Amino acid sequence: MVSVNAFAWGVESSGGGCDDRVGVVDTAWGTGFVVADGAGGMSGGALAAQKVVEGAERWLLALERAPTDLECAHWLTQTDQSMALERGVGLTTAVLLVVGGGRLTGASVGDSEATLWSAGKGRELTSMQHRKPLLGSGEAWVVPIASVKAQGMLLMCSDGLSKYAPYAEIERIMAHFEAEEDAERARSASVRPTRQGAGASQAVVGALIDAARMPNGGLQDDVGVILASLGTSATSL
Repeated sequence: MVSVNAFAWGVESSGGGCDDRVGVVDTAWGTGFVVADGAGGMSGGALAAQKVVEGAERWLLALERAPTDLECAHWLTQTDQSMALERGVGLTTAVLLVVGGGRLTGASVGDSEATLWSAGKGRELTSMQHRKPLLGSGEAWVVPIASVKAQGMLLMCSDGLSKYAPYAEIERIMAHFEAEEDAERARSASVRPTRQGAGASQAVVGALIDAARMPNGGLQDDVGVILASLGTSATSL
């Protein structure tokens, strides 16, 4: 059985308000993940990001099966058009991913990223996305993310991490996390795995955010991160 063995998340502001939002929702058919980074420098960015996360959670909970990549893209496109008509709602990125039936798929728009890590190497799932127009413009160009096997370490983040943390440091942290998760899975093969924050995942989220810090400890941009361990659950080994 392929499952989401553990997940953790974190959001930290670079100062003042925070425009980043993340969400994780368990459903009858699997798990959904969403990262949204409201556009700074204009009003309504945080509200736009919040509406995407909350709307995605409601939509996923109402489904009887895991949505396809095209269905995820369609939902984001509809959300873009409806948000464009709402007063006070700004613009946001969005990465929406779902795990169900042993597969990982979704859709995205903007410059937030999702990468699936395995054997120390990262495969960016959002490499084909369009940075602009953003969600909320009514003209967002949403790109489906083709289905892949749900196996490895999933990292989703706003550009506060991907833009400012050295890639080599992210690679090092993820390789260390993967090794610890493999060891933990081997130790607890006969025990039902814990979910949120299991193993080293919550500490790794903190380490990733720290990798984006300036020498004075501050952040140059808000950071939102989701980290999930995907693969064969201990109960099925």
